[in-house]
Amino acid sequence: VVQTIHPGHYSITHACRQDYAAFYREEINFRRTMKYPPTVALINAVVKGSTLEGALADAGVIVHALRWGGEPYRVLGPAPAPLSRLKGEHRAQLFIKGTHRSAMRKALQGVLEARPEIRRRTIVDVDPMSVL
Repeated sequence: VVQTIHPGHYSITHACRQDYAAFYREEINFRRTMKYPPTVALINAVVKGSTLEGALADAGVIVHALRWGGEPYRVLGPAPAPLSRLKGEHRAQLFIKGTHRSAMRKALQGVLEARPEIRRRTIVDVDPMSVL
């Protein structure tokens, strides 16, 4: 039994019919259109701080530097992480998505190497399984 407010959504209709190939075709087309993984690479960077404002400011420094470079990727954020406070630390999050994974990693690494005080408080996850 499945309860949903969108019974006509393709994920529900294909699941009910157990038509996994049709679900895959629609889902991969949606992901390609929206530029979601696995059709693009994704990097999640979480910056920790003693205050949320501080974490957001440091994440903003990273975002500004990445956007200034004019590279062929998109930077989203910064924003409070879904778990914005964890183990007494505040967390801000940013995403980098694009088709050139190595260029994205290199750009982020360059920004973090230039700002070691931010790098020490930043967790980087390339192609994350979860963004919590």
